[in-house]
Amino acid sequence: MPYLQKSSNEPNNNTSFTSLTIENSVDYSINRGAFKNNTFLQSVTIGSNINLIGSYAFSGCTSLKSVVIGPSVQIIGYQAFSNCTLLESVVIGPNVRKIEAGAFSKCTSLKSIIIGPNVQTINSYAFEQCRSLQSVTFGDNVQKIDLGAFFCCESLSSVTFGYNLHTINSYAFNGCTSLSSVTIGPNVRIIDNEAFQDCISLKSIIIGPNVRTIGTKAFSGCTSLKSVIIGPNVKIINSYAFSGCTSLKSVTFGDNVNNIGSFAFSGCAKLSCVTFGDNVNNIGSYAFCGCKNLVCVTFGPNVQTIGKYAFWECTSLQNVTIGPNIQIIDIGTFSGCKSLQNVTIGVNIQTISEAAFYNCSSLKSIIIGPSVQTIEKYAFWGCKSLQNVTFGESVKIIGNDAFVKCTALESLIIGPNVQIINSNAFCDCTSLKNITFGDNVKTIGSNAFARCNSLQNLTLGPCIKIIDSGAFEYCTSLESIIFGDDVKTIGEKAFSNCESLLNITFGSNVKTINVSAFEYCTSLKDIVIGNSIQTINVSAFEYCTSLKNVLIGDNVQIIDDFAFADCTSLKNVTFGNNVKIIGESTFYHCPSIENIIFRSNVQTIGRRAFYYCKSLQNVTFESNVDTIGEEAFADCISLQSVTFESNVDTIGEQAFADCTSLQSVIFQAGVQTIGQEAFADCTSLQSVIFQTGVQTIDPSAFIGCTSLQAGVETNDPSSFNG
Repeated sequence: MPYLQKSSNEPNNNTSFTSLTIENSVDYSINRGAFKNNTFLQSVTIGSNINLIGSYAFSGCTSLKSVVIGPSVQIIGYQAFSNCTLLESVVIGPNVRKIEAGAFSKCTSLKSIIIGPNVQTINSYAFEQCRSLQSVTFGDNVQKIDLGAFFCCESLSSVTFGYNLHTINSYAFNGCTSLSSVTIGPNVRIIDNEAFQDCISLKSIIIGPNVRTIGTKAFSGCTSLKSVIIGPNVKIINSYAFSGCTSLKSVTFGDNVNNIGSFAFSGCAKLSCVTFGDNVNNIGSYAFCGCKNLVCVTFGPNVQTIGKYAFWECTSLQNVTIGPNIQIIDIGTFSGCKSLQNVTIGVNIQTISEAAFYNCSSLKSIIIGPSVQTIEKYAFWGCKSLQNVTFGESVKIIGNDAFVKCTALESLIIGPNVQIINSNAFCDCTSLKNITFGDNVKTIGSNAFARCNSLQNLTLGPCIKIIDSGAFEYCTSLESIIFGDDVKTIGEKAFSNCESLLNITFGSNVKTINVSAFEYCTSLKDIVIGNSIQTINVSAFEYCTSLKNVLIGDNVQIIDDFAFADCTSLKNVTFGNNVKIIGESTFYHCPSIENIIFRSNVQTIGRRAFYYCKSLQNVTFESNVDTIGEEAFADCISLQSVTFESNVDTIGEQAFADCTSLQSVIFQAGVQTIGQEAFADCTSLQSVIFQTGVQTIDPSAFIGCTSLQAGVETNDPSSFNG
């Protein structure tokens, strides 16, 4: 029989016989590819003296239905019976030790297998895609089920593991969609990656007592799995191990589990309660994310790390007590837990990370543990039911957007060691009425309390140096502000649109009031600008429509563009002794101002600085003026007199044009230049007096001054060149 000769390499695929019995007297191996692709062969009985079935020996025998493997066979070779698509039953002899890779691969009609008592290893993909295989019984000597051994055996419903099995390798039962229950034997140590992935009928698992590792995606996608008991010696549950087990309701962790990998139970939508064993020290990123029915979590005493988004979108979780050894609540850990009401922060937590409790909309109270130093950005964003926050004494930094839209928060006591309240930290906390700042707060970041529209009174701590841009913008109920003595800078739009603000008390060290700092504070009536302030910036008090009195301190040097523009009720402005620059449109359309006295050496009065101040009656310059800009006092229709008691360098184009009530202009000292149409159409102007002369008067300077009959009077005609 040439197919039994060791020297034969050619497959005998043209033989037309349908039945093959290899006699007991034959003492040979069956060679590689001996009957490969023989489409006539229907049954094979292998005698008692054959010890090896070679690779591909019966591969592709598409009519083969039954095989009896003799008692002497020890090895079934690589793909020996692969693609025998009609093979229904196999009896594996008692002495078979090894079933090589792919030995029965794609035997799609194979229904049952009894693994002999001496088989030690079932190699990679040995029975892969045996789609009709319903049951497998392993002998007690099987030690290893290798990679993909029963991959996609879609009809496999029951598996009985032998006593000595120690390894279930990757993909071993992956895609066995009919498998309903699994009992892991007592000596199994490793359930490897994706071993039972997508076994969608699997309902229960008992993990044996010696399993130490559950691999990545080992049971992922087992959508019918309802309960899992993790054996007492399991130490590691790897990433995605039970992810997508949408029917899983209960998990019991053994006492030796110390690591739960990332996404390990993610998407287990029916899991209701989790109690971690005493030795769990790490819960990986996204470990329980999307467990929408998870109501309670009990952390063991040794948990040290909860990973990023570990409980993200656990929308039924109500109460959490963070264990004593946890130091960091990581990014997004409890983000989106919309039913979470109470959280107790452990005594050793140092950092509450970014978005840790983001959008926990039912959270009512939080006690920040005594060791917490940093609350990072978005930590409690959108916790709209949060009413009380107690800061521990170690908190130093409150991060960007940390408590944005905590709309139920009414009062706030900032801890004694907080130094920085970052941008948007409490923005849109619309019920916040009272804030007490700790003594060490140094910086209030941009928009930190913007739109806290219930806040009424504000006393800033003694160490605050910087109030950044928009810090209290749109705090529409804010009535009074008391600045501490260390405040140096009031940032851009810091208090803009605080429409109820009545009183401001500036500290002794404020140097700059920045752009639009108090813009649209429509109830503000009186302002005293302290002597420490040097600059009032662009639009600082623009549209403060109730403002009546402004006293500007002696050290203010610059009042910038539009600083008091459209302050329609402003009547009295007292300038300090060192104002040097009044910017463009600084008092534009302040129709209630009546009198102005400049006591300092003003260098520049900018373009349209007092344009259309229609109630302004008198302007006196007691000291030198370098430049009065274009249209600086134009359309001041009630202005009656202008007196320059000291030197004037330049009066710009149309500086006093259309001041229709102006009757007299007196220059008691020298004037260099009066520009084009400087006093044009001042129809009531009757006299202009130059005590010491003028260098240049533009020919159109007094055009349209129809009441100026006596002309221009000067005591020094030799100096007049107009």
